[in-house]
Amino acid sequence: MRKQADEEGISSIAMPLIGAEYGGLSWKKVRPIIEQVFKDWPGTLYVYEEFVPGE
Repeated sequence: MRKQADEEGISSIAMPLIGAEYGGLSWKKVRPIIEQVFKDWPGTLYVYEEFVPGE
């Protein structure tokens, strides 16, 4: 995702808990990986940790 964002000039990404919960992985393990990959990314990354219907 980071590579594609860099290649296409995307400056903002919003994502759910990728791979976690319904994906079967622990968010405690996935979150540090996401943070590592995007730590020096100049864009803005939004991770929605809770689903709120209607918002």
